[in-house]
Amino acid sequence: MKLKKDWSLAYLMYYLFRISFWTYLITIFTQIVLPTYIFRNDASSMTMEPIPVLLNIEQLSSINDIKNENLTINIKDSSIGSVYIKASLKHHLPEFLYYTGIQFFNVLIMLMVLHFGSKLLKNVALGDPFNDQNPTYLFTVGWVMFLGSIVFMIISYLPLPLFDSLQLPEGITVKSIAIDDRGFMASGILAIVFGYVFKEGTSLYEEQKLTV
Repeated sequence: MKLKKDWSLAYLMYYLFRISFWTYLITIFTQIVLPTYIFRNDASSMTMEPIPVLLNIEQLSSINDIKNENLTINIKDSSIGSVYIKASLKHHLPEFLYYTGIQFFNVLIMLMVLHFGSKLLKNVALGDPFNDQNPTYLFTVGWVMFLGSIVFMIISYLPLPLFDSLQLPEGITVKSIAIDDRGFMASGILAIVFGYVFKEGTSLYEEQKLTV
């Protein structure tokens, strides 16, 4: 990634995308790969990354409605919280990889978005916005985000190893993993639409070149 002297917004965005890409990659290495390699045969305990979960709290069911003369407030009997699990990787490596993989799934999506997005921005920065690969990059980004958001919906139905053996306070149960898709579906659809726009623009550009 060689720096250019003729700075433009496209170059700035390109460098930001590449820097972000490597930042995410280093994060995965330091928080997943490295600890797994170091502690996989170690009996000492290690605290996993906080796991966002949807909790069912029965105590809240008795105060679902709060009313006065002009106002009614409904309180749900569920809440999103974070669970920290401290365990030995030697005995719970599959569970560690399972929960960590789910939590870092959005990071993997962002890696792909940043990679193909930087390729698109590089073409634009080099003065080639109608490169025939640009629509493909946009389609790839769009479908990765769109399908990723569907996976996030499916995650809430996945099993919950380790939680079954935990003694939680009475009236509190863990219903599911709660991962926010960060608006990936809407962003993915927008990227796909822009991909079609770029594709049509590229076709018109090629036709004009042949006409000239």
